[in-house]
Amino acid sequence: MKNSLLNFSVLCVSCLVLAPMNTFAQENQTPPISTERPTVGNSPDLIPGGSLQFENGTNASFRGSQYTLDLPETLFRVGITDRVEVRYAFSDEAYQRSYVSRVPSLQTMDPAVSAKFATGKANGIAPRSAIVGMSIPIGGTTWTSGSYDPTLTMIWTQSFKKSYFLNEVAGATLTTLDSARRPEWGPSIAGGRAFTENLGGFVEFAPTIMTNGNLEYVVDGGVALVPHRLAQFDLRTGYLKDQVGYHSLISVGYSLRVDRFLRIPGHLLHP
Repeated sequence: MKNSLLNFSVLCVSCLVLAPMNTFAQENQTPPISTERPTVGNSPDLIPGGSLQFENGTNASFRGSQYTLDLPETLFRVGITDRVEVRYAFSDEAYQRSYVSRVPSLQTMDPAVSAKFATGKANGIAPRSAIVGMSIPIGGTTWTSGSYDPTLTMIWTQSFKKSYFLNEVAGATLTTLDSARRPEWGPSIAGGRAFTENLGGFVEFAPTIMTNGNLEYVVDGGVALVPHRLAQFDLRTGYLKDQVGYHSLISVGYSLRVDRFLRIPGHLLHP
């Protein structure tokens, strides 16, 4: 829990909201921050080559006396080139009180490693980017499968009149259930716009088809505030529908990017 509190000291950040804001960057500058937060789906953008990005936050869901507090939701991203980045998602700590036990419990989730690749352009048939990842089974057994779960995610994006965007995400995780490998599908669609150079908003629908065939989904919306080109605050709210019922959601976060963190030769940085 101490590690979680240390990670949580830098709150969280948003991503899909800033996809259309890249046009505001000056030609002699790297693009402004774009993160995987606050949406459920992933951003189509990669961070610049040689950069380090730190995204962090917390998510709370509640239904009556039942609640779950998920933190630190920490993601490290390192840009190897402008078209490739490597990522590490820390194992979250979920503090939960359920209808069954009525006693709060702490659950450790699996961390994950992944790589993100630029594969196309906006408004194209091919996905703009793709993520290949693998979870590491060191978490608890309540919310994790106890196995190495590979994940493939593809992200398309459409832009309209420079200020509006629409991101479509198709993802699948191959996980273990009853000693058998089964897919869990996680598509999402998010749309929004940049209100100003420093403020953007979005709405999202993110269903998940579980390995047991059950359907869960998130309907949410939020805003991203960019006080500086390389830093962003985010706020998301909405609800989650699962087999128990509807749960209210709220998520807050902060992200920070450090450019020129790695010294990479120019011919490798911009292939």
